Amino acid sequence: MKFLRLSAAVFLFAIWGLPAAHSADMGKLKPEICKDRATCRMTNLKSAGTSDMGASLMVAEFRFGLADKPKDGPEDGCRTEEDSNDGGVEYWLIEDGKAPRLLLSLCNDGYGAAGVGYDQVKIGPNKLTHRQDGGSNDRWENIDVVSLSPQRTLRTENCGFRATDPNYGAYSWVDVPHMAAQSLAIDDGIQSNADATAGDGDPCTALKKRIGKPVEHGFLGGLDVPFPTVDPGSAESGSMPPHGTALGNCAATLTADGKNGYLIFGKADPARIAALRFIAADLHNIVIQIYDPRRDRSGPQSWVNADHLEIWTLGDMANTIRVDPAATRQTGIDLDGRAYAGVGKPQLPEVERWETIDEQNRPVVVLKLHWKVDEALFGGVAIAYSEAEHGRQTRIFSTGPLVRNQPLYLPNISYVPVTCGAVDGRWTVTNNPGRLEPAGD
Repeated sequence: MKFLRLSAAVFLFAIWGLPAAHSADMGKLKPEICKDRATCRMTNLKSAGTSDMGASLMVAEFRFGLADKPKDGPEDGCRTEEDSNDGGVEYWLIEDGKAPRLLLSLCNDGYGAAGVGYDQVKIGPNKLTHRQDGGSNDRWENIDVVSLSPQRTLRTENCGFRATDPNYGAYSWVDVPHMAAQSLAIDDGIQSNADATAGDGDPCTALKKRIGKPVEHGFLGGLDVPFPTVDPGSAESGSMPPHGTALGNCAATLTADGKNGYLIFGKADPARIAALRFIAADLHNIVIQIYDPRRDRSGPQSWVNADHLEIWTLGDMANTIRVDPAATRQTGIDLDGRAYAGVGKPQLPEVERWETIDEQNRPVVVLKLHWKVDEALFGGVAIAYSEAEHGRQTRIFSTGPLVRNQPLYLPNISYVPVTCGAVDGRWTVTNNPGRLEPAGD
């Protein structure tokens, strides 16, 4: 019986599908990645297709022994899937013609008091998906989907639920390239909503199955306001569009045609499809841009019967998903920038107004709203636009569900891991670093 002797390059090709010519460099890469960490070993190598420029991509997994655990890691080491401890794991991008680049470094410390947290990493064509679960009774799940080359975030997802309360769960997701943020929650205002999660194991599974579908009975959802920042949780305010700037691709959009968001009053008019763009700079500053092809110029005596925005917020924090009517606050803002107190005696924001032209050369009104109270929008915010016809309120479009002039649910202020700035008079995404950092940090 003869044995076939394989070179190291051919062996790597046979096991991992790595091209033999490319694999010849792997022996040189390991010392560069491991450096002086003696317990470093490569435990997996997967093809990640090709970059946008056509270069071949591989993702290498390196694991470490306790002697090389992170300095800020647990004293007894990082938890593994086999319920033992080691020095953690790193994922490196091996791109043809470039130096290896660290994508993700993980050390599972249990990710919460219950100690049941875990990581899941999947590699696809020019893509890495990192899922991390953790918490105790209040459980959470975070997912980041990142393009590898060029490295940029494609999608983020976040879910929270209570292990002891099957009626409580909320999920949010962001399509980062389109700055489209949405959220969906189990309606805990229904006395018994067991059907919402029946057979799904946990609320997050039930909610994920409904992403992209119409909001059904038993659930609440809406369009979130994106908050661009690469430092979520920071006390520092984000940047705001300067006076005269139009909102460009660094903003979410509500189109007043009844196809996204909510048509809560009247009927859509195909000849008058307004478009709202909106962005947050923190939890007490938002900017809203309005394009309306046929504004009502009749000049009614009441702001309610003029074209106007309605901003719905909470006056008191609550521990429920469904909004308590007694806690709601409504602020009306006309397109001249004047603010009015509506439902619930709200604190009125300061309003800065300007007119400009969008990228389609259409005239738009931009309103910058500032609440003096920090975290005024912490409980969420619904943005509604009311169109008037001949001095009468005719139709209302909203980012969240409203019934009988009361919101059922307030969409979130959602972090988006990008930075924005003014470019040629437009508020534009200027950097999407695609950072992959453990959500539990």
